[in-house]
Amino acid sequence: MQDEAKKTAKMFIIRLFLEFVLKCKSRPVPPVVATLGGEGLEAALWSSYQIPQENGWLIECDGVKGRHLIRQFLYRYCDKLESFPDIYVMQRGSQGIDGFHLDLCGTFEKVDDVFGPIVPLVMKSDGRSFAITVADQRKNQSTDDFPSVYALFEGYVGEVLAKDMYEMLHKEHSRTLEASTVADPDLIVKREIGVAVTLVKLLHEMQAYELDCIERYQYISDTYGGAFRMRTYFFHFAKKGSGRRKRLDPRQTLELWVKSPLRKVTSSGVVDIGPTGPQLEPPTDGGKQKGKTMKFDPKLYPALAGMLTHASVEVMADFDRLMESMSGSSELADELVALLAKHGVGDNPKRAAKKVSKDETSPKTFPGERFGTTDKNVAVKLLLLEAAATCDPGQNERAKELAAKYLGISKSDNKGNILGAHLVRTKGVKFRPLFVKSVLERTPSEQHEAVLSMLANSYSALGSTMDKAALIEEAVQAGYTAD
Repeated sequence: MQDEAKKTAKMFIIRLFLEFVLKCKSRPVPPVVATLGGEGLEAALWSSYQIPQENGWLIECDGVKGRHLIRQFLYRYCDKLESFPDIYVMQRGSQGIDGFHLDLCGTFEKVDDVFGPIVPLVMKSDGRSFAITVADQRKNQSTDDFPSVYALFEGYVGEVLAKDMYEMLHKEHSRTLEASTVADPDLIVKREIGVAVTLVKLLHEMQAYELDCIERYQYISDTYGGAFRMRTYFFHFAKKGSGRRKRLDPRQTLELWVKSPLRKVTSSGVVDIGPTGPQLEPPTDGGKQKGKTMKFDPKLYPALAGMLTHASVEVMADFDRLMESMSGSSELADELVALLAKHGVGDNPKRAAKKVSKDETSPKTFPGERFGTTDKNVAVKLLLLEAAATCDPGQNERAKELAAKYLGISKSDNKGNILGAHLVRTKGVKFRPLFVKSVLERTPSEQHEAVLSMLANSYSALGSTMDKAALIEEAVQAGYTAD
């Protein structure tokens, strides 16, 4: 079932992009499309949409996969991304490509120069659409040299707007992370800014047309045997000469990028991660689905929204399915009560938040939040570090149990690795400055004195003599700026 969900997420993305291309076309003729061939998922979809064989191009450098694609499909084939533009022009002349999907398993920064010659072929088409898919868990040159990337980003939008955009992306990505993940939202934001700046720089230097639409998606892929976060971006070039600007303006494009809502593709459909949290949309079915879309507004259900913030992955999956099935229904209250009861909450949701069973091991407020942070990663790290500093095996074990329950980790074989990774990221010259920076940024300023005292005492107990001033200095060197 889990593998099917992941495949469905990938298929949703592919289908969404083809529908995006079709929507952007003004002429009722089959689109010309191209993609990196891979497993042939897009080629199969093209066939189901009856796209003629001469209108589809599969690019695949892997010989084994390439032979499989040639045997299975009649679409055009090219074995190198670098040679594709020349081969395409030789065969199709001046005809453009309505939709090109640069479906990478790595990072965009390594192939931006190869992608450049494809841009004019997209701009001259009727559809003028392209998509870029990148891995969200790969080390790349943007994170390795982020100061340079950020300087370019700041140069395009200005110092104040760059900081505001970074914070907007950080809050947005923090909401998308699974409860049990150890991913660092800062790294995710740096990767996204890296893609954005690299693409904008390329298009600006090419004097490309302005972009009038950007869509952002995140999903989980298991193509290579493991679960990897992937991000896909859809883009559409404005018609030549339309609007106030004919050519792309970096600041305008980056503003459009950040303002475009991030959507998380799941087995239940597409989750719109808006400024107030997740809002669900049902999965696409090629425009055939009818009925009203049910969305969850956390402002109307603040208590429930608070519970979902700390819910396990299993609870969130049930909630996603519930919201999907509630489309057009008026029985929201009864269904929510049933869902909460299923997961051990009493039959009165107003009293349920105050109930604690006898065998409950975690208190009403997670200890790591006592300094005012609501960031799960920070709260868990604070608890584990403070417990480690006691050198008391019993207290360490109790802290791990609390943290596991707080994060929703249900499998014991994963617990040690996940919690160990959290603790490691609090210590040493490599991780400590970034950790202290994140603590100061995600706790109220009036709590800084108390939390710094706790950190200084903990580090000193663990053999690294630190005082509050030294911790602040390290945080500043890591990029912390006091408001």
